[in-house]
Amino acid sequence: MNYHDHFLAKPLITMELHTAVLLSVLVAGSLAGKCMDPRLTHPVKGKWSFPLPQEEENAVFYRLNYSLYIGGEEILHHFDFEDIKNYKNYTIKADTYRCEGKPHCKNYVTFVGQLSGKLTVCGTNAHNRAGCWAMNGKNFSKLTSSWTAQMAPQTPVTNHNILITGNQVYSTLPPRTNNGRSTMKILFRKISGHDPLLYTGDKLMRDPEFVKSLVVEKEDKMLSKIYLFFTEDNTETRTLEKRLPMVAQLCKEEQGSEKANTRYEFSTALKSRMICGNQLTGQYYPQLQDIYFLQGKTGNVIYGLFKNSWNHSAVCSYEVENIELLFNTSSLWGSSNTKLAIRPGTCLSSYTPEETSDEASKNPELNEWLWPSNNGIVHKVVELEDGAFNALRIMPFKQNGKLLFMDLDPNTVSSTINDVM
Repeated sequence: MNYHDHFLAKPLITMELHTAVLLSVLVAGSLAGKCMDPRLTHPVKGKWSFPLPQEEENAVFYRLNYSLYIGGEEILHHFDFEDIKNYKNYTIKADTYRCEGKPHCKNYVTFVGQLSGKLTVCGTNAHNRAGCWAMNGKNFSKLTSSWTAQMAPQTPVTNHNILITGNQVYSTLPPRTNNGRSTMKILFRKISGHDPLLYTGDKLMRDPEFVKSLVVEKEDKMLSKIYLFFTEDNTETRTLEKRLPMVAQLCKEEQGSEKANTRYEFSTALKSRMICGNQLTGQYYPQLQDIYFLQGKTGNVIYGLFKNSWNHSAVCSYEVENIELLFNTSSLWGSSNTKLAIRPGTCLSSYTPEETSDEASKNPELNEWLWPSNNGIVHKVVELEDGAFNALRIMPFKQNGKLLFMDLDPNTVSSTINDVM
């Protein structure tokens, strides 16, 4: 779920947008659809505000330094927060319009980001082959590479995920024929970059809905990981939920399997269920909404926004170190083979042995689940112009212990959220 879905017409974007965006990622889910009036209204003085000229129902966002780019219906908005008057927009038209009468017969921008060092937008292209346009001087030029057709869906509401890391590009959108029909199953695949161009196997995901993907780089690049967050159908018997939140780990630089007919499949792809909730009370939040990756000096943390069937929300944090430990130690669900020379999921500089890749392909799910990382300490953080300031450290327990649940009073944050809704 992307929280641009909840922005209303002409939102005001303040100079403190970097703080507001973070808050919307973490808490907007519990407020979506019930925009509450704030108890107190406090005018913001000495700050700039930037009205978005038009409503963008399916907007996508990209922040670069002090600039914010917003992709919408045949347009790219650009706000430069270093210049109070510096608003620009660029028209991004479709190649042709032969779809009159069909829904979404326009070029909806569904991706904005950096590609090969250039600002790039990708869009639906009015039911033609989806395409991308790169900034060339002051204008955008159409890219001609065939793989750019997998950078955008046919409609702006189609669930998909795009990951760009360096010169490598990954997409969950399948290739399409000239008549627009899909030619492959929905998989996660590398569509551009150095060889091999790998894709995930058929058994890794069951009717997935993608939430986010990210890369955790290591000094030894062979140990760098891709993490893919998604929800999928529950076909197991361990829980009753129809859909489950999952995280998959893949070795970013792997070479594939030594087995010829699966050479181009990710041979290191494994997955685990993500848990957000209280094991003692049995209160869980099984619906994954969004992911935020925080890179720090002392460690990397992934925050997940979850909700339950009653539309109550919770945020759970997971230390990347603990995620890696889980994938390095847990046995595989349904597997009885414990005597492999190379453990499934191991990152290698050469091909993955056939028996190891076969085991990962047949049984990609871990026995152990991913539980939140927590030491029971709460931090109150204020975002200042020159960085974050840790204003208060709360230790509710005499000794360190897991913080099983934390709730925020919506009245305390609704006015902040309403500034960007």
